[in-house]
Amino acid sequence: TANVKQFVSSNIPASSIRCVVAKGKTIYAAGDGGEFLKSTNAGITWTHLIFDSSANPNSIALFGKSSLFIVGDSGKMWSSTDGGSHWIKKHPDGLTEKLNGVTCVDSAGTGVAVGDHGLILKTLDFGNTWKRQSCTVFVNLHSVSCYNGDNGFGASWLIAGDSGTILRCEFGGDTTNISDIIATVDSVRWLPRKSFHKNFGGVPVNGGPHRLQFHFNSTIQT
Repeated sequence: TANVKQFVSSNIPASSIRCVVAKGKTIYAAGDGGEFLKSTNAGITWTHLIFDSSANPNSIALFGKSSLFIVGDSGKMWSSTDGGSHWIKKHPDGLTEKLNGVTCVDSAGTGVAVGDHGLILKTLDFGNTWKRQSCTVFVNLHSVSCYNGDNGFGASWLIAGDSGTILRCEFGGDTTNISDIIATVDSVRWLPRKSFHKNFGGVPVNGGPHRLQFHFNSTIQT
């Protein structure tokens, strides 16, 4: 059939992949035991290394062209400024919550991470320092997405979590719960309206050109 793209199996040299991020043909992935993989040819071949044998990574984000950030259990973080060749372990003082998601907001080094018990963290310096953000919910937060970060209007965030929680943060301010869904939401992201897929849940945002797309856990909570 014309215009149909197919998935091709790739021999990845890792036992378990937990998170992945890509830009163009360059793909970065992380897995259990601190395994890190990098491909510069869309997954045909891979470079493999261990960034921390004790790591259980949950999410990975790409800042700019080659700065990477990984978050994991017990408030642990890892950063790389050279595309994953070298890593620095970070563990902010007093942070013990499991970190579940991280995203790059803009090319100036702004990022957001989310975790258990309503944890929201923001960085303005490529992850060197993090500041807790106010949050009115205390459920586990699983995923964060943003848009408009480099468009001159400030960044808007979307955060998804347990019990149908979807938080919206306009331009870096306080979060607002916009969800009336009774289900665990595993992931969330902004999409252009034309890219919205009928097999995922979604709602328009303020009548604008973006839609909020989310993926449900298979277990519906009542």
